[in-house]
Amino acid sequence: MRRIYTILVLVLLAVVAAVCFVGVRWWNDSPEAERVTLTPARISEVRPMVALSTVDIYEEMPLKGRIGKRHIVARVALEGSVSFDLEKIGLEERGDTVVVTLPPATVTLRESTRPDSYRVIDTWNESFLGSANFTAAEENALKRRFMEAARRGVYRKGYVDEAENRARQSVERLLGASTGRPVEVRVGS
Repeated sequence: MRRIYTILVLVLLAVVAAVCFVGVRWWNDSPEAERVTLTPARISEVRPMVALSTVDIYEEMPLKGRIGKRHIVARVALEGSVSFDLEKIGLEERGDTVVVTLPPATVTLRESTRPDSYRVIDTWNESFLGSANFTAAEENALKRRFMEAARRGVYRKGYVDEAENRARQSVERLLGASTGRPVEVRVGS
């Protein structure tokens, strides 16, 4: 009987040692608090911009990424617009026709500032007992890559083509009504 108690005590000690080892490893692998310093912002130039915004964007998209063996899945809400800088517009006359050349479209895309616009759904590590935590800097790096892909998606989904069509129609309608002349609108490349 004494032998059974000895075996049980040894097994119990092994379990306690394993739990302590995992706890210490988790504690050591947890990210340290980042030291952040804030400096006052300086405004070097204030320049108003006249823009024709033709498509506003609001989308909620999944962010899937990894750094090493750590993975993350999150939901990101994006806001933005496709617009044309009217300060760079080109005008010329051909006979009685007014020819307008719009500058290339400007795609502005950013993470929404609405509440709950970024939510982590899951994180995991492929390594057994490895930390699945991401630092703020790592998450921001993943978001930057995500934003570049989302910007390419704006072109792929046809939002820029739709904005160009709306801009053409708006400028033709407004200039045609104000000048009483035929208007031809082109979009620069």
